[in-house]
Amino acid sequence: MFRIKIFIVFLFTLLSQIKAEELNLKISLKNGTNGGVGRADTIKLIALQGGMTPIGEFKDKQGDFVLEKINFPDEAPVLIQVSYKGANYNKMVPPTPIFRNKVQEITVYDITSEFKNIDVKSLMQILREENSVRVYKIFLIENQTN
Repeated sequence: MFRIKIFIVFLFTLLSQIKAEELNLKISLKNGTNGGVGRADTIKLIALQGGMTPIGEFKDKQGDFVLEKINFPDEAPVLIQVSYKGANYNKMVPPTPIFRNKVQEITVYDITSEFKNIDVKSLMQILREENSVRVYKIFLIENQTN
C-alpha cells in the first residue's frame, strides 16, 4: 500500500512538470527559386527540451496550411524541420505566444545540376615562417542563382 502511494505521488509530480499547450501551427512554404508556392516532402516538429523529442511528422504539404491541435511543450522551443528534394530547412520557434501564434514562413529552394551560373575563383596565399613556407589555396564560389 505504501509503494502504491509513493508511485502515485511520483506520477503526479512527473505529470505536473510536463506542461503542454495545444496549438494550431500556421506554416507558409515559399519557393525561393521561382518565387512561387513551396512544397515539403516531410515536416518534422521537434521539441528542444532535454534533447530532441519528436512531436509530429507530416508528409506532402505545400503553400499555406495549418497543422491543427499540436501539443507543444510550454517552456521549450520547437524546431520545424522541412525536407524538400533531399535538403533540410530548419526554423526554431521560441516558447512565447507571440512567436507561436504567427505564421511560420519557410523558404525552400529547387536543386539544379547546371553550373553555368556558378563562378569559381581561386587564390593562393603563401606564408613564410621561421623554418618553412606554408601555402594555402582558397576557392571562392559564387552562386548567382536562387
